[in-house]
Amino acid sequence: MTPSSSNPRQRIVRWFGLLLLIGMGACPPWKMTYRTDDETVSSSLGYHPIWNPPSEIYEVPEDATESRHQVNLFQVGIQFAVVLILINLGNYAFRTHPT
Repeated sequence: MTPSSSNPRQRIVRWFGLLLLIGMGACPPWKMTYRTDDETVSSSLGYHPIWNPPSEIYEVPEDATESRHQVNLFQVGIQFAVVLILINLGNYAFRTHPT
């Protein structure tokens, strides 16, 4: 089935999925990682816009090194995969049968 032969329900599923993907990319989950002694600690900082990362208000121990804020790429990847699977399931569920 080509995109031009998709029905209105499939187009709605695709557009809704695309908007979800854009929204997830615009406000991803963040995490903070730092090292103490020989241990690497990672904690979630929640969702923040990509243009406004979490502030430095999160405290780390005084002996911490290599402290940084970064996007939690593993979680973003899982989210994107789930939405892509749902888009495909929606397209499959709303497919038209040839007559």
